Amino acid sequence: MQSQKYPPVGGSGVPLLVGEAPNATNYGSLLGVPNIPPSSMYAGYTGAGGTLPKPVNQIQGRKKKLEAGAKFLIITPAIFYAVFLLLFTWLSFFYPIRLQTGAAITCAFLGGVMYKAQWDGPVRFGAMLSLFAVILGSLAGWYLHETRAQFWYGYRYGERYNNVVPSQAAASLADAAVIGFEDDAYLDAPNAAGFTPIGAEGKEYCVSPIMAPDQEGEVQFWAGGTDCCYARASFWCDAAAAKGRKSGVVIFDTGIFKTAIDHYRDAIKIAEATWEVKSAPEPLIVRFVEDSMVDATIQEMHDVTMLEAFIGVVIGMVLFGGAANVGASAFYVD
Repeated sequence: MQSQKYPPVGGSGVPLLVGEAPNATNYGSLLGVPNIPPSSMYAGYTGAGGTLPKPVNQIQGRKKKLEAGAKFLIITPAIFYAVFLLLFTWLSFFYPIRLQTGAAITCAFLGGVMYKAQWDGPVRFGAMLSLFAVILGSLAGWYLHETRAQFWYGYRYGERYNNVVPSQAAASLADAAVIGFEDDAYLDAPNAAGFTPIGAEGKEYCVSPIMAPDQEGEVQFWAGGTDCCYARASFWCDAAAAKGRKSGVVIFDTGIFKTAIDHYRDAIKIAEATWEVKSAPEPLIVRFVEDSMVDATIQEMHDVTMLEAFIGVVIGMVLFGGAANVGASAFYVD
């Protein structure tokens, strides 16, 4: 088969057989472009003719990596916040030291990531947000435990007493969660009192003595409630007007924060000063409910705790997710 030479372009000719189609390599010689292997013909080659465009699959692969990195940066701090809030809310009753140790170790780990990571990179930014998420989630969960969850555990694991005479010393039932009173127990509403503390948004804390017929001496048990009385000599909280056997769901006084029990004690002082009643030094203050409503009253405390924990999780995840999204928009730009 004959061959012919094309005129030299860029220095030398390229022999082609008659009828042979030129390929990418010998086309390059014809056009004055250096011959390079096909495997080198990828985006970023800057030989004669300019930079080749990126192939579609490379652009899509980079886009997927950016999207994955952005999602990870957004989700991680929010998850840290939610997990530690729920752990501290529901498990501080059983494992307070372990939870505090775990939070401290996690914070130390995230601090190490911040120290080792690139100064202005997404890893450092994500570690910083996660560190704040762990701290704030732990504090929020601990607050919910101190003000809500621990009381529900107190009802679940506390003692229940039945047929209690209201004249019995309250100190002998200090470990009580629920007190079932005898049939003759009644509320002494004429000796009730209400107290509205400053900063309580107008909420009235009401108390009334729980008495037995012909009882004399100190009042050992007080019924408590909110916004169910006038300032003096009235009380219609919970089952005050109901017939039948009553029980007292103890209003606990525990934790480091000021609770409703402190306001009820102020109301008791007002009742003592107003009426001819004398309270025991450490009386038990209870919600005076029907026997059939004891479990529902306790479940109400659990439901309120769940609702507040859910609201706390949502608010925290929105805040940290939003902050992380702003960072992701800055770091992960194609």
